[in-house]
Amino acid sequence: MENELPRLDKKVIVVGNLGDDSEEKHYWLSRSKADRLNAVECNRGYAVGYHGYPRATGDLDIWIAVSEDNAENTARALREFGMPEQETTGKLFLEKDKIIRIGVPPVRLEIITGASGINFDECYSRRETVKIDELPVNFISLADLKLNKRAAGRHKDLEDLEHLS
Repeated sequence: MENELPRLDKKVIVVGNLGDDSEEKHYWLSRSKADRLNAVECNRGYAVGYHGYPRATGDLDIWIAVSEDNAENTARALREFGMPEQETTGKLFLEKDKIIRIGVPPVRLEIITGASGINFDECYSRRETVKIDELPVNFISLADLKLNKRAAGRHKDLEDLEHLS
């Protein structure tokens, strides 16, 4: 059991200090490269804020590559965070242009397997990686974000485009 990866405590009630995210940080920093997701924090609120136009958002959008390994890594990560095993299989993440919503706004996670007007592999090669509290976080590049916003064409996307430099 010495080589076993740490797991997050999934008890219903956990008492801790506000702002103490050491358990989560330790969990993510302990992941091997093979266990990490091939993912980009996608093309919505957080990415728009990262590129200079902070605005309210009800979710965190994560765009993942569609592949067998990535699908299994995504499913495993969600199960380790408490998602029911029978509902969280790799098959869920193998179909392009799907969105999997977990939770409700303002604390919703959206995992997407496609995005309008852009290609995952090309965007991933141009991603911007920043460290947030020692953890590497991938963001879509500004140029790719703009392409996606233009292609999506929703009112919110067009408004974001007006504010992105």
